[in-house]
Amino acid sequence: MLNKKIILIPAYEPTIEMIKLLKKLQKEEWIVIVVDDGSGKSYQSIFKKVQEYATVLTHPANLGKGKALKTGFEYIEQHYQDAFIVTMDCDGQHTVKDAKKLFAYLEKNPDTLVLGKRKRGKNTPFASKFGNILTRGVYYMLTGTDIYDTQTGLRAFHEKMLFYLLQVKGDRFEYEMNMLLACCKNQIPIKEVEIETIYINHNSLSHFRAVKDSLLIYKEIILSNYQEVLTLIVDYLLYSLLFIFSHKVVFSNVISRCVSVLLNYQISRRVVFLYTAKKQGFFTSFFKSFFIFLINTVFLVLFIKGLKIPALLAKVVVEIGMFCLLGRYNKAEKKDFVRN
Repeated sequence: MLNKKIILIPAYEPTIEMIKLLKKLQKEEWIVIVVDDGSGKSYQSIFKKVQEYATVLTHPANLGKGKALKTGFEYIEQHYQDAFIVTMDCDGQHTVKDAKKLFAYLEKNPDTLVLGKRKRGKNTPFASKFGNILTRGVYYMLTGTDIYDTQTGLRAFHEKMLFYLLQVKGDRFEYEMNMLLACCKNQIPIKEVEIETIYINHNSLSHFRAVKDSLLIYKEIILSNYQEVLTLIVDYLLYSLLFIFSHKVVFSNVISRCVSVLLNYQISRRVVFLYTAKKQGFFTSFFKSFFIFLINTVFLVLFIKGLKIPALLAKVVVEIGMFCLLGRYNKAEKKDFVRN
């Protein structure tokens, strides 16, 4: 028996573009579920038309995209088993052809979260381009996972993953970022499949609130990695104070790093770059950490003495560089820690 294929579309104040999409989806004989996220009476005529093509679930008020997705997930969990699920946006930016791509990849990799990856180009609105680049960079620095399109709404996964996804926090646009963070922490593979990049009227149909929703997204990224963020802040502040009073680079770097690492250890029982301590033993982990710190200090001295970069700025540059260079190493180390 073939696995069921389900399309889930969260919709808030949709346009005729959603009807066009549903007509195309109907030809594929997939199960289609649309969640009306409190669009109101003005949109009843559209959703009446939607009922010809899909099952419609309705929120009495606007609760947010994340909540709409969860409502759809709960419905699927109650009514279907062993199904493949693709989420699509209602604004016409996703195509049936690309949904097929994600289904095809998911069938071969059912334990994977599959993301539709939009390539940035000349037609990409500046706000979308800038926001995605910034989010991608922050996400990579804090998780060690490089995801090109963190904001894509075209996603595919197996029904068995709903157990985890329903536990992910967030009711609005931050939910989709939290989903990526949860998969990263639970060692669920994430794969990107390139899709067509479509922006209708410069993305004017999107209900994304640039300031409020961006703050929610970055808040969740920071909170989910608060140990690392706190360690960096303490490390930098203490380094800055010590250097201002002593003007000694190595002394300031050593003391600040020791204090920040001890603080991180007390909070989470794990130190920066020592995620496999239980598996590898204290001395192995210590020497790895020491070697990385030695490289950090050498680069710091080189930037300050050789390149004449101000000491406080050099610290920022070196730390960012170390995170980028060692991001994938940290990711592998975190996997070993979680499994043990």
